[in-house]
Amino acid sequence: MVKALLGQIQGVFKKDFLFASFLPSLVFLSAVVGSLASEFGFQPVLAWSDAWTTTQKSVIVTVSGVFVVVFAYLLNGLREFLFLHWSGSKTSLIIRPFLQIRTATYLSRYEALQKEVNVPLKWNRIGEWLRNSVNERIPKKPAPTKKIDAKKLEAILKTIDGLKESMTRQDLQTALEPLLEEYQVCEEESLSEGYAKANKLLGEWEKTEGATANLRRFQFDRSFGNKQSVKGNKLGNVVESYNYYSYSRYRLEAEVFWPHLQEVISDSMMAKLQDARMLLDFSISMATLAAMYSILVLIFGLWLTSHYIILGVLTGTAFLTTSLFYGMGVFAAMQFGDLVRACFDLYRLKLMKAFNLTIPPEFSKQRKLSLQISQLLVYGETSDFSTVNPP
Repeated sequence: MVKALLGQIQGVFKKDFLFASFLPSLVFLSAVVGSLASEFGFQPVLAWSDAWTTTQKSVIVTVSGVFVVVFAYLLNGLREFLFLHWSGSKTSLIIRPFLQIRTATYLSRYEALQKEVNVPLKWNRIGEWLRNSVNERIPKKPAPTKKIDAKKLEAILKTIDGLKESMTRQDLQTALEPLLEEYQVCEEESLSEGYAKANKLLGEWEKTEGATANLRRFQFDRSFGNKQSVKGNKLGNVVESYNYYSYSRYRLEAEVFWPHLQEVISDSMMAKLQDARMLLDFSISMATLAAMYSILVLIFGLWLTSHYIILGVLTGTAFLTTSLFYGMGVFAAMQFGDLVRACFDLYRLKLMKAFNLTIPPEFSKQRKLSLQISQLLVYGETSDFSTVNPP
């Protein structure tokens, strides 16, 4: 029993507990005590505390410290519940209608972003089109020996300078037709300046458009999961995005395989995961306690004080603090999600080996094997697996 008690005491000094539970509890209780002291007056409160005997001070300080630790342990035990609440996975009857309205808003945003992501690229493989068009126009035999007229070349270069990325692909092809026509009658080398200029310009357009499309896809993948999992708040959708990642890429359901995967993750990666989750839990704890403080101010402040301006300032500050830490939680969830994705990228094959399975070299067969394992663990559907002998 003594050993168990010492273990509990030792847990107080763990970084995870101190940062994610104890510190928010200390800040919250200090804010509550400070607000009450300001209402009754700091001078009377200080005079009252000065009248305490040494024994009374020792007892009050000890009891206060124990109360903070107990409150922190209670908050620590609620961390997973609070995470599910703030992410929209578990909601109360009070806020459920609001989240349903917000879900419709986020669903519209999901569909709009999906359309942007799926828009065909206007300049995709435009450089390849230019090369093929030139090769089609050059006569095989005999090769032209005539050099292009200087004025014609100048006009072509001027046309290329006037090309705009906003133009349509058909207008671009029409604008470059004079250059392409010259390849039928003029020496290829004499047209190299025009070709190089056009090829460089089109290459820049293609790279810029491709980079923009990749960034849009990256942001979309880290903002939402699939359409069926859209939630009514930003945090919930970020969580769904990294939960859906492993299934969309490797057919591994994150909620099912995450406990298994943690057994094969390296210590360095696990330390990064714990730090990221600690920041996420700290943000959620602070957002929760700030919201609780604002509710306490509204309920008891109207009863205890007639200074409505101060009451409004405290309530507004509490709401702003809640929003601040909620936004911080969203950022922390994105960081944590990137690490979760990296874990599935780096350690999924090691996980398959931990299941004592023979891993096929083909990626498509690896995905099929992962899907079979998922169906076994989730639905109990059995398949014949090729296993290796245990060491």
